[in-house]
Amino acid sequence: FRSVSQSRYAPQSAKLLTIQAGAVLVHNAGTTFTIADDGSANHDFVVQGRYEINGEQPTLNSGATGIIYTNAEVRANDNFGSPGTSDDFARNTSISWQHNSLYNWNTTNAFETSAATYFPNTPEGTIPIFRISANTNAGAGSTTTINGILEIAGSATFTWNNAGDKVFRNGIQGSGTLIQNSGNCGRYVINGNTSVLGFTSGLSLRNNAGSGIVIQSGVCTILNNTTTNSGPVCSCILYIVTGK
Repeated sequence: FRSVSQSRYAPQSAKLLTIQAGAVLVHNAGTTFTIADDGSANHDFVVQGRYEINGEQPTLNSGATGIIYTNAEVRANDNFGSPGTSDDFARNTSISWQHNSLYNWNTTNAFETSAATYFPNTPEGTIPIFRISANTNAGAGSTTTINGILEIAGSATFTWNNAGDKVFRNGIQGSGTLIQNSGNCGRYVINGNTSVLGFTSGLSLRNNAGSGIVIQSGVCTILNNTTTNSGPVCSCILYIVTGK
């Protein structure tokens, strides 16, 4: 596909579908989109360009798999529906994410966080990016895990709520603002072998022993010298490399 918008509500299906670099496939809200297994070892849904999702993830039939290539983007513009499943796509164990692939949360709707793992089965050396591009908030009483980097883009402000830990395996970065809710928010935990930490706008930490940032392992690189912490809690373990 180059640039295609699916007809709303009309069921669609595909087999061995590739969205090429520079191409865009828009998956409209309320449209059932099914990916079939062709019976080979090939991925049945390949994103090299951009796949835009608006509240309903594709249905992958038994045996069907998908892959998001390096520099390719899955953009969630909405999470329409009850419940919406745009966020489920990034938690789908049948989808693989390559290094520097992008999942872009471009909506003010919240995404699922209760015992949720994003980019599951992604190996340690492969680092996708979970980007927040709109002002929103999320968080649960149980752990949320992102097996990659959390990025707050542009001027977006994102607030984490509730007591569960927020695990960002490979760190946090961005030009936006990241806030730990001052009333109730669990720790930010960075636990990858390699990780980054850097904000050019603001990194607001809750002043509480159960909050702050904990770097549990590996090497964490400070990307810039403009990171700001409004809370004093920062427990850093092992070795930290400071860059410009």
